[in-house]
Amino acid sequence: MIGVASTGSGKTLVFVLPMIMFALEAELKLPITQGEGPFCLILCPARELALQTFEIANELCNALERDGYPSLKGMLCMGGTSMREQEQLLKGGVHFIVATPGRLIDLLQKKKFTLNLCKYVYLVKHAMF
Repeated sequence: MIGVASTGSGKTLVFVLPMIMFALEAELKLPITQGEGPFCLILCPARELALQTFEIANELCNALERDGYPSLKGMLCMGGTSMREQEQLLKGGVHFIVATPGRLIDLLQKKKFTLNLCKYVYLVKHAMF
């Protein structure tokens, strides 16, 4: 599916909410363990877009947790951030990753995690208008 809409119309919510519900369902069935995940991946072409997407996903996860649902662990995976911190998060297990291509490739090549359990993938693209 390809979605095109103006800024501020809720495009990010449209693809992040089903991802979170998928991760939540997986967590309720069988809680994540160390080193497991991700179940979901969002790939963004730029750091700014990855950060924005991750923040929205985190806000939704935090709101669910405040309402009594299990905590969902997400990870922002992009250059310019600590590789060591990202590796520590991965060791604890993550439900979803929001990543830029370069850092994602780097972590996969170093075998820091696999996408074997990943069932939900989104490719985000900047608008070219």
